[in-house]
Amino acid sequence: MSRKTRSKEQKEREIRAAMDPRQRELLEQRELAKRELLEKQRAERREQQERALGERLRKKRLKQLKKGFAIAAVPVGLVALIIILITVLRPVTTVFSHSDWLDDRGFWKGIRALDYADSFDYDGLQIPADVHQVSDDEVQREIDYILSEFAMPYHITDRPVMDGDEVNIDFVGSIDGEEFPGGSTEGMGEDVTIGLTEYIDDFLEQLVGHTPGETIDVEVTFPEDYHEESLQGKEAVFITTINYIKEDSLPEFNDEFVREYLTAEHGWSTTREMWNDISSKLKQSAIEEYVIRHLAAGAGLHSIPNPIIEYQKLAMLSTYQGYADSYGMSLDEFISVYVGYADAEDLVESSQDAFVEGALYALAIQAVAEDAGLSVSGDDLTAFFIEETGDGDYSLYEQQYGLPYLKQLALNKKVVDYVVGRAVLS
Repeated sequence: MSRKTRSKEQKEREIRAAMDPRQRELLEQRELAKRELLEKQRAERREQQERALGERLRKKRLKQLKKGFAIAAVPVGLVALIIILITVLRPVTTVFSHSDWLDDRGFWKGIRALDYADSFDYDGLQIPADVHQVSDDEVQREIDYILSEFAMPYHITDRPVMDGDEVNIDFVGSIDGEEFPGGSTEGMGEDVTIGLTEYIDDFLEQLVGHTPGETIDVEVTFPEDYHEESLQGKEAVFITTINYIKEDSLPEFNDEFVREYLTAEHGWSTTREMWNDISSKLKQSAIEEYVIRHLAAGAGLHSIPNPIIEYQKLAMLSTYQGYADSYGMSLDEFISVYVGYADAEDLVESSQDAFVEGALYALAIQAVAEDAGLSVSGDDLTAFFIEETGDGDYSLYEQQYGLPYLKQLALNKKVVDYVVGRAVLS
């Protein structure tokens, strides 16, 4: 443990010792909530690049097309291992056609899925209690998340800064007594989070233990590989003023709040209605996810036709090729820059397990449909699009993906709903 780390921990111990028990308890509650928030922020930051890319492509294509659906067996978790619904039309190439692999029912051409099943396990599927029983804590987390969208910031000035705090600061930096360009907030104030925001050296950690209103000298050393060559390896002093600690105040959770802010969007009029509806939806979602995982695991299938595995690969590459075309890049270049693999060959090799799981799920869906006599009518397809997009007109989707593929998408949902409806909660 470094001297600076020991010093910071000593400061925090001294701060806590000086607090009265109630203040200490409130602080610990805030720290727990803040740690959870930091973990969430870190996870969101890891996904930020992918979301930003998707958003840029979405805006470009919305000039030509409305919302739509696509599939891609992308190896980034279970949801990506199965055929999933995405409410934005993704770029596709003209070489690959999703519907070419399907018949007019949305089934795989020339493939009878039940021929690949020994004992097909789906009817009366047992759902363990730990899957479908929703705890009060789970419901409360969802409510807190909704309330956080209405949070109002307030400023704390009567306690020292702690690790994890969001703090507003101003500073002026100098090297050998001379201010340097870009080293000042120019009195505009800057929000930073101790332990999350990335500053040079241990700049932000030196704020811990100091109280808003204080002005301190923060001493740091620029790294040798700093992007500005003139500052590389230089020692600097930042005269830093802590303006305030920033926290969010959640609104009071009562019937009045629900009626004013949530009725129009969700239909809730009381906190009890909100609680019960969220609990019910969490339960339904958990059951559906369990069914999907069961089907994705094979559900009694003993082998997979090669064409369905090949489809998973080509669907994925087609999606990425569409992205690459939109960016004026080659497929290998796009995959290297945005997907994190050396090239398309490396991605395909690393995705074999994903292709197998995607194929298992697709085959299982059809096997259930064959065994239960399920199919998708025109009315079913219209209802599916109304539920998923709010519009029963699917002509744009049909132009891009073909009717058989749209039927397969609707069949996926119909099968999951069917299995869920016949499941047994234990």
